[in-house]
Amino acid sequence: MQLASVNLGQVKTIAHGKKRFSTGICKRPVTAPVFLGEMGARDDAIADLEHMAVWIRRSTRTALTTMTGGAY
Repeated sequence: MQLASVNLGQVKTIAHGKKRFSTGICKRPVTAPVFLGEMGARDDAIADLEHMAVWIRRSTRTALTTMTGGAY
């Protein structure tokens, strides 16, 4: 497995139609070293921690299933 990039961003308010909402999805690649701690990457923002927790559970389950050939 190879790391392709590290992307960081801040919370931004964006509009979609008549709705406005905050998101942390707008990330940009960085080239400088990044500190990773228990709460994630320094200088990176997560707008919706509840949504992030769901995404982590799903992606972890998918990765484990892929790595074990479905034996997970």
